[in-house]
Order: sequence, then C-alpha cells, then structure tokens
Amino acid sequence: MNRREEIPLFPLPNVVLFPDALLPLHIFEPRYRQMVQDACNGDRKIGMVLLKKGWENRYEENPDVFATGCMGQIVDVESLPDGRFNILLKGICRFAVGDVVQPKPYRRARVSPLEDRIDDLQDAAERTARKNLNEAAAAIAEFFVYNKMSLNRVPVDFKAPLGTVVDTLSYYLAIDPYEKQPILEEIRVGARAGMLYEKMMDLVQFKKATREGWKFADGADLN
Repeated sequence: MNRREEIPLFPLPNVVLFPDALLPLHIFEPRYRQMVQDACNGDRKIGMVLLKKGWENRYEENPDVFATGCMGQIVDVESLPDGRFNILLKGICRFAVGDVVQPKPYRRARVSPLEDRIDDLQDAAERTARKNLNEAAAAIAEFFVYNKMSLNRVPVDFKAPLGTVVDTLSYYLAIDPYEKQPILEEIRVGARAGMLYEKMMDLVQFKKATREGWKFADGADLN
C-alpha cells in the first residue's frame, strides 16, 4: 500500500466504518453517484469519514469532518435504472485525512494509512482483554446490529487478532457514532480494547438496570 493515497471522501453523520467490516450503502445524491461511478472506473476505493456535529447548516457545501476515517473497497455494486447505486464497502484500513485536492462535486483528499500498534499490549494483558471482551459481548448479544437489524449474537471470531476483534465488535455495537469515532482514532490496540470494554460495560449496566426496573414495575402492578 502506498504511504499516501488520493481517494474520494464520503462524509456521513451516522456511520463509522472499521477495517474488515462490511457496509451497505444506498447512493442517491448526484455528487455521490458521480463519486461511485468514478471509483468503479478506478481503484474502487472510498474513504468514509464522520461529519462533525453542526453539519446540518452546511451539508450542501463541505462541512467539517473528523481527521481519521476508514478506507473502504467497493466489493459489490448494483446500478439502478434512475442512476442511483447500491454498493457494499469492505473496510481496508484507518487513515489520516490530509490535503483536500478536489473540493467539488465531491471531496477528494490525500490520506495516510494508519497501522495498528501492539507495543502497549503484553501477552497477559492481551489474554485479559480477550476474556473481558468475550464475556461482556456475550452478556449484551442483542446490542449488536447490522443494517439497523439486531443480530442477537456476537459477530466476531475471538481467535482473530485482537485489533480485528475490537474493530468488529465496535462496528456492530449499537452505540452512537460519536462514541465509535474515538475508538476508530485509537491505533494502540490495547488502549482501543479498553475503550470498547468501557462502552460495553455501560451497556451491561444499562441492561441490568432495565431488568431491575421491569421487576420493580411488575411488583408495583401486583400491589
């Protein structure tokens, strides 16, 4: 992979793509139809970036995006009769956004791929991280969602590299995109695992509190 690449940016307010994840997208805006057409005629790469809050008033322009995104490869495309597209992206790698070299009709930017760092993770720490994530994920299997539908299962092979485990769980976990963005930005695998574990434990506690609330409500109804 080249140290720096020039790719189109596709900013959205509600999606954070992670490496190895599969993202289905429906492309309907004229500028992004052109982006998909151009990508399909080239290397089929698109850089997914999250719009910063406050984007609504400038959406037709180039509202601010976060400086870290995820490169995706178009692995399937359906061209619709009216010019729209359905595409499937597979996450390739994190990247840092550099200079914008084309602002219109869609943004193209120079990006620098970001590689995982595992120097913060010793063997014992990795085993503990895997165990913690496995147990927490099993406790909240219903919170893993794909394409707005609950999977009701843990969508990862825990024998995969820890970075892949963390990225996959982060992608499918039903938390706010702005909570996922810091996890995407963290290239230290151990720290990233810790960040995700905290989010998962919040959901474990939420689930526990909800169940206790139901029990209280049921008891109140019987009095």
